[in-house]
Amino acid sequence: MKVYDPSIQSALALLGKFPARPLSLEKGYPLEKEKAFLFPEDVALDLGGRELPSPYLIGYTSSSSLVPEDAIYLIGEDLAGLHGQVPFAHVSFLRFEGQGDEKDQELYRLLRGIEYQRYRIFPYEAMVRVNTNRLRESISLSRKALEKGISFAALGTLFLDAFKKEKRVKAVVQYFITDPSFPFAELEGMARKSEGVTVALDSIMKKLSMDCSTCQFKGICDEIEGMREAHQKAERKF
Repeated sequence: MKVYDPSIQSALALLGKFPARPLSLEKGYPLEKEKAFLFPEDVALDLGGRELPSPYLIGYTSSSSLVPEDAIYLIGEDLAGLHGQVPFAHVSFLRFEGQGDEKDQELYRLLRGIEYQRYRIFPYEAMVRVNTNRLRESISLSRKALEKGISFAALGTLFLDAFKKEKRVKAVVQYFITDPSFPFAELEGMARKSEGVTVALDSIMKKLSMDCSTCQFKGICDEIEGMREAHQKAERKF
C-alpha cells in the first residue's frame, strides 16, 4: 500500500512547518448511544462552522516509518482555549497490514469501511458532522461538553478506537488543527488528491476503464507512484 505515501509525505511536510504539540491518549470521555443534536443556542464551540475551513484528510500506508505508532498532535489551541466559530482540520494517517492479491478487489470496501467508522462516534454533548462530497469534518460542542473536560486528546482517542475496530489497522497518527494561520486551502487540495486515489482504485478494481488514453484518472496514475502498477496488475487479472 504505497499509492498514498506521496500524499502523506506532502501533508507531513506541510504540517512540519507549524509547531505541533503531542497529546497523550485520553480514555474515559463518555459516549452516547446515538448522535446528539445540538440547537444553535446550545453550541458553545463550533469547529469549522458557518463555512469556515474544516477539511479532513485520510491517508493509508503500510510503512512503519511514516506511521510508526499511535500518536495525536495538536497545531493551535485546545478546546478549552477556544470559543465561538473557529477554523478546523483533522488529518489521519493509518498504517494497516498489506493485502494479498486475492483481496485486491476488497480494497475499496476496506478503505471506505474504515472511513465510515467516524459516523459511529457519538461523544457526549458533541455533534460530529462529516461531508464526504466536500471533504469537510466539523464538530459542534455544547457548554456541557466543555465543562465535562472534552479535549482533542479525548476526541483523538475516540477516533483511534473507532479506526482500530478494523483489525488490520495497526497504528494511527492524527493531527488536529485550529491555528487560524494554517493554510487550510492547501491541505484541502492534498485531501482531494488523496480522495482521488481512493476513487481511482475503485475504478481499477471494477475495470471501469483500462484504456489509459481515455481514463479520467490518467493524471493520478501519472503523478502517484504505484497507481499505474496497480492498474496494470488489475488488467492482467481480468
